[in-house]
Amino acid sequence: MTLPSDLCEHLFDALSAAAAQDIMPAFRNIDRANVRAKLQPHDVVTDADIAAEKRIAASLKRILPDALIIGEEAVSGQPDLLQGIGRAPYTVIIDPIDGTLNFTQGLPIFATMVAIMRGTETVMSCIYDPITGDALTAEKGSGTELRFANGSSVAAAKTDISSVNSTKTSFMNAMQHPPALRAKIIQAWEGLGYVRSLHCSAIEYKMTATGIANFVFSNHAKPWDHAAGALAVSEAGGDVRFLDGTPYTPMRQKAPIVAAGSSEVCDFLCNRFAFID
Repeated sequence: MTLPSDLCEHLFDALSAAAAQDIMPAFRNIDRANVRAKLQPHDVVTDADIAAEKRIAASLKRILPDALIIGEEAVSGQPDLLQGIGRAPYTVIIDPIDGTLNFTQGLPIFATMVAIMRGTETVMSCIYDPITGDALTAEKGSGTELRFANGSSVAAAKTDISSVNSTKTSFMNAMQHPPALRAKIIQAWEGLGYVRSLHCSAIEYKMTATGIANFVFSNHAKPWDHAAGALAVSEAGGDVRFLDGTPYTPMRQKAPIVAAGSSEVCDFLCNRFAFID
């Protein structure tokens, strides 16, 4: 099986359909959303997450019938699905609503992400913003493109910096770490600009890939949170790696991740935060 030449268009159509039919009708409609917690109070799921994931999975299964589908919500019920990443000829990784907590609180900071792997390599991705209708698409070897709701598009270019730019926003959440480590992390932020967290990897990666933000640092490596954004940043000319310096891969799921506009910035961050394990 080979990838269809118009697969990127199919990705965009699948994500925009899920946004229109499943996600936006439930946004700021708490009764329709039917919010409930997973393992932690801040880790929530809604009917919109489940419906959107099913719609996207069914749409892409028609295009890639032999692909393994890895959806965040499906994995919640079937954790063993993760063991198949990199073993199937093609794998589709879906995050139906990245930033679900924002979504349930009425904050317009969430997005839908899909990444497609050929074997062990991520070869295509799409990050779709249901609020704006914009999408960030990436294809291995062909670059990253920002597609606007009006149909126009521009190539995403790497940031023009070789060191950390203190005037830009950066993304890192100290609350992901144990209390004893937080003070040390915040101290290490000195000179890194305005460091914050949107609680939405999709938008953070989008801002980094398009040069608006300086870097994304995450202590968690769930593939649906990073596979799509990592390809977008890499294809825009940036660098994505684990904190120990090894290149990012969705097959590794338990190590801090750094994504930045240049290898120089990644080097700097890996050294600055080497004390995090």
